[in-house]
Amino acid sequence: MKPFPLRPGASTLDMFLQACLPRRDAVPPTLTEKAVIPGIPNARYRLDHDLTPFIEDAVQSNKRESEELAKAGKPNHILPLAN
Repeated sequence: MKPFPLRPGASTLDMFLQACLPRRDAVPPTLTEKAVIPGIPNARYRLDHDLTPFIEDAVQSNKRESEELAKAGKPNHILPLAN
């Protein structure tokens, strides 16, 4: 018997078993503002404390989008509205 056909079934079984496990503990309330997502720096913004990082990221995002539109030969002076 070939071992390959068992892999999809085994991974599906593993996924269902993990779904039945209890959730891990949440970040304690005293540490929520210090919590980070591994591998994704600055993924969280605290808008009630400081808007500066959020605004800087939004400006940089618009700049990157404008540059990519220019590279593609599309008009970049008016970005499409976000719904």
